[in-house]
Amino acid sequence: MVDFYLQVRQELISTMQTALKSVRQLLGISAQELGEFIGVTRQTINNLETDKNRMSATQYVAVCAVIDNYLKDHPELLQAFSAILKPSYSWNSEVDVTHFHNASFLKKWFLCFPDSSNLIELIPDTCTKFETNDLLTLAKNYKIFCDASSLCNSKFTVLMRGLYPLLKEEQNKLIVPLRAVEAIQGMMLSSKSEDILAAQAAMGALSQLQAAGLMEVRGEKTDSNIVSTFISVFSRFKQINRLMLITQNTSLAKDVLSLNDNGIGGFTILAAWISDNGELRFWGSENAGQTDSLTMPKIVTNENSINTTYAGWDSID
Repeated sequence: MVDFYLQVRQELISTMQTALKSVRQLLGISAQELGEFIGVTRQTINNLETDKNRMSATQYVAVCAVIDNYLKDHPELLQAFSAILKPSYSWNSEVDVTHFHNASFLKKWFLCFPDSSNLIELIPDTCTKFETNDLLTLAKNYKIFCDASSLCNSKFTVLMRGLYPLLKEEQNKLIVPLRAVEAIQGMMLSSKSEDILAAQAAMGALSQLQAAGLMEVRGEKTDSNIVSTFISVFSRFKQINRLMLITQNTSLAKDVLSLNDNGIGGFTILAAWISDNGELRFWGSENAGQTDSLTMPKIVTNENSINTTYAGWDSID
């Protein structure tokens, strides 16, 4: 199973090693002294600073402890440390990232692990009150994609209480693009506690869905931004599969729905958002406006069946 937190932790370690000499100079200590503090030799510190050795997770945690201890007496240097430890984060350049959380670099590290007490059980005894028949239609007939905005929505797990058993019954899976996962990982490095909590919940849901065989991450490192990825994938597969996107992003919904009018044919793409009570609602085709109810189109079986595989993204069947 994919550890959705792993890449975040690796980014923190890599950034710490790159900035280690500057960190040590800001602490006002020698390589020998830093080595004594964290239990390694002066040569090990030199090798880390010159990138001859790779910093371990244990060494990262030890350095964070030294910084946290120093900041107790020098809180005015918090912003200086956060500036030199700001990751050159490639997943999402718009994410506000930092190494510290509530003035503690050590606490930030421990936030980058799943906390089972915060995970919401996705297997319910019964479906929720909203239209089960509509969800069954989706689970049975559609390839359902989710973006970061829907996965981080506080009502995503409420929606899943109804959709989970139906996906399992129909042996269907949610599809999450790699770029969406990376955007959530980027939120884990945010300085805003609400972003971190939302990302933690999303990662927890992803882990549980993947463990149950009801979710798969699809994509390649060559994928561009998330909008281009959805447009490319949906354009490619709409002639073969019924596709649906769950997103809270108005602009993305509008761009995806515009594919229904571009003359390439195929099935009608659906886009939905998660309401405040955890129900699905359609994005309207005009300016992607929100509608009041989820009304499923009529499904015709064996319509426009084509057997084709594509390079890059494999067949999503």
